[in-house]
Amino acid sequence: MARAAKPRAAKSEAGAQRSSTGRAGVRASGRRHAPAVHRSGSTTPDAPLLRCAGVTKDYGSTRALGPISLELHDGEAVALVGHNGSGKSTLLSLVAGMIEPTEGTIEVRGTPAGERKARSVVSYLPDNPVLYDDLSLREHLDYLSRLHGTTPEAQHTDNLLEAFALTSRVDDLPADFSRGLKQKAAITIGVCRPYGLLLLDEPFSGLDRLGRLALIELIGQIRAAGGSVLVSTHDEQAMAVFDRIITLEQGALVDDVQQASASR
Repeated sequence: MARAAKPRAAKSEAGAQRSSTGRAGVRASGRRHAPAVHRSGSTTPDAPLLRCAGVTKDYGSTRALGPISLELHDGEAVALVGHNGSGKSTLLSLVAGMIEPTEGTIEVRGTPAGERKARSVVSYLPDNPVLYDDLSLREHLDYLSRLHGTTPEAQHTDNLLEAFALTSRVDDLPADFSRGLKQKAAITIGVCRPYGLLLLDEPFSGLDRLGRLALIELIGQIRAAGGSVLVSTHDEQAMAVFDRIITLEQGALVDDVQQASASR
């Protein structure tokens, strides 16, 4: 389905001269350029970034999720696994504030999910990337960054574009991209703004092998920078990067396993 058109902005000249970067956001020198992680609003070092307490979601007489109680702290990467229809996408939508719980509470940095302060901390990538038909990838990056009161950081943006093999497509319209390129573009756009919690719904879907490796590397970089990631995925190759693996089954949380040696 076509997306609503936005007025075309003047094309930015920033980043016209591309610096040499390696795959997955690693500079040629081997040093990582940390993602733009936003940690304001935390009251104490031990306070959870995300707290879900007794959360349920019903659609009519059908219970889609819950009750769910969990916490997520700064610097954690957590995988949500389970069969289709187990409630993974519903949980991510609730945390993002896109829908409201039937019962229970969800707080991001102590603020109810969906409120402005909570939304400023959360960057959410749904399973179907939402891109404007008439904005180039570069214009998407500029638009979203300015929407959040920032400007694209050139080196960070260059690293992301290089990692996901998008450097040569930065002035193209994502409307003309393949499913895999749209996914890569959406991931890049989603992490160009400040955030503390990145929500990704089946982000490995449609990615080629190098794209999957770049995303795994990016998740590791976000963790190292103190950000948190909550990801629904079936990709077994990615599991080593996560601190915890939460299993949902028919809307219920049936397992929450701490991994002893998540890759950093």
